[in-house]
Amino acid sequence: MQSLGNKEVTLLRSLLNLFGASSSSVSLTDDRKRIDRELSRHRIAFDRVSAAELLRTHPPKIENAKKRLVFDIALANHPNAEVTVERFNEIPIPEAFQPYSPLTAVKASKGYFRYSVGDAHHCHMNFAYHDLFSGYGHFMFAQDEIQVAEHPLLASVRELMLARADRLRPSTVEDGAPTPIIIRSVPRTISIDTRQIYGARFARSGDRLIRDSINPIDSPQLSNILAIEAPISTGNRIYTRSEIEKALSTAFSGFRAFILGYTGSFTNPIVLHTSNWGCGAYGGNRQLMISIQIIAASLAGISEIVFYCGADPTDSIAEYELQLKSRFKFRPGVKLAKVVDRLVASAFPWGTPDGN
Repeated sequence: MQSLGNKEVTLLRSLLNLFGASSSSVSLTDDRKRIDRELSRHRIAFDRVSAAELLRTHPPKIENAKKRLVFDIALANHPNAEVTVERFNEIPIPEAFQPYSPLTAVKASKGYFRYSVGDAHHCHMNFAYHDLFSGYGHFMFAQDEIQVAEHPLLASVRELMLARADRLRPSTVEDGAPTPIIIRSVPRTISIDTRQIYGARFARSGDRLIRDSINPIDSPQLSNILAIEAPISTGNRIYTRSEIEKALSTAFSGFRAFILGYTGSFTNPIVLHTSNWGCGAYGGNRQLMISIQIIAASLAGISEIVFYCGADPTDSIAEYELQLKSRFKFRPGVKLAKVVDRLVASAFPWGTPDGN
């Protein structure tokens, strides 16, 4: 597809939004009774712990000397906070797109994750391996490990879950189905400039460069983290229907789970912060992975989804959203099976893992 200009994108977005808004006379709304019913069906484990107690009883276990350097800085002045940990089962995806009111707003941001907003209604994605936070103490340093390093209490959350005998275990997949994990009110104690130490470069970096890349946060803010496994290829060159359906189910289960466990007022918009889910080490297709997240957010009732584009152009997000409405016909009232049919027919190719 030829790239659209900014004016063309704006005009086409307005026309399609107008069309979409008029094609469904009934919109969904969330209220406490509706949420409580869904919560009782889908939350399979829950705990609330203090940060001080968690760090005392389940301290991080660091095997790599360079990671120890990072964690020593991150834990130097760790505040106390009450943290909740939840695990959900797979939440059935709707058969048709009945939108929430207002429709999900899709935004793009330059660069990488920012956590400047500490409000309870904001959520930041963790592109998890199925064994949650398993690389935090090793040499790896991609999105998952960076997020844990900036929120070091997440390492203790993993150790707590490993020590338990119930279903609050550190697994984002069980019996082949997604089991999203949400950790709320986690202090972020450092920010890391990853430009020179991201991925495999971390293990080759000197201690001084690592120290210079870390900025302690004087007044740590609290983050809400949603962990779902990024889609992994089953060995096909082109995405299969089952791969697309699994990715859509995983994203929807996680996004809806965050809303179900939210205890604030629904007058506040639920804002999801995300990026190129599974497009690095797993070689996912960027357009498909972004499109699936937009679909899942719209189905789940997310008020706003913000994509951090890294080095990629921000205009591509609006273009992908427009293609969802025009080419793939993702509009209020549409049967989801029809949208999946069109995604499958487009033969999205798997990419090449980036080695990180």
